[in-house]
Amino acid sequence: METYIIQMNGSKPSLRQRVLSVLLMATVYFLFMLAWKFFWPSPYEKQESVYSIILEVAFISLFWGVGMTLFPKKIPNCKLLVDDQSISNVLQYSGWMKWYSVRKTVTAGKVRTIREIKGKLGASSGLIASEQTDWKAWMWGGIFIPKTLPEYENLKALVESWQEPEILPRDV
Repeated sequence: METYIIQMNGSKPSLRQRVLSVLLMATVYFLFMLAWKFFWPSPYEKQESVYSIILEVAFISLFWGVGMTLFPKKIPNCKLLVDDQSISNVLQYSGWMKWYSVRKTVTAGKVRTIREIKGKLGASSGLIASEQTDWKAWMWGGIFIPKTLPEYENLKALVESWQEPEILPRDV
């Protein structure tokens, strides 16, 4: 069994990307909070004017967007375990979450989704493989093989050889 230690150090997003990210996060939070306050208002909010509620939600949303976007997140330690019948990705968190680890495995002959991703907004580019369908792989992810690995092409060919044959519906 081969073990690879993956360092996931993405590139730093530019100022423009950070500002757009803050605005996007603030807008999403603003819309959810505004809908919540209009459909299920508290007795206090029923007495306030619409403008004061909008102003309150806007300020809270802006602070939330800044907090969620600008403060860096710790990236977990990642190990890629490769053998003849499976590839596993083990994420080991640090700090107060050091007890928590996530293990995802893809076995030979059961790979249903293989997707090559491009690195955007500080994320690494590479390959994602999963035993799930496209939609489930998008929701819950799969194993990640970064392009920075020296054996990337060999691992990509190995995973592609494990892909389950696509079953087409029969014409009746």
